[in-house]
Amino acid sequence: MMLVIGLPADEKNRTGNPFYLHFPALKTHLPTISGPRGAPLRRLGEDPKLFQHWDIGMRYAPPEEIDRRWVDRWKNSAEELVGRMASL
Repeated sequence: MMLVIGLPADEKNRTGNPFYLHFPALKTHLPTISGPRGAPLRRLGEDPKLFQHWDIGMRYAPPEEIDRRWVDRWKNSAEELVGRMASL
């Protein structure tokens, strides 16, 4: 999906490249996406609820340490983001 919207995978320059970032770092780089596909993603990135409370370090945390309400919100955020990217 990243390639389709014009975000190249640059193996030599991974640092700061949105292609390799996870939330919340990716969210801060959405404003750098240019072109007609960038504007809708920038607007989505401005939503403070998008992946709120998410941190990549939680991916292996025991389930009881993660608030189930957050998981439901993250699922909604992911579905919205994928839906928007697919429609670009």
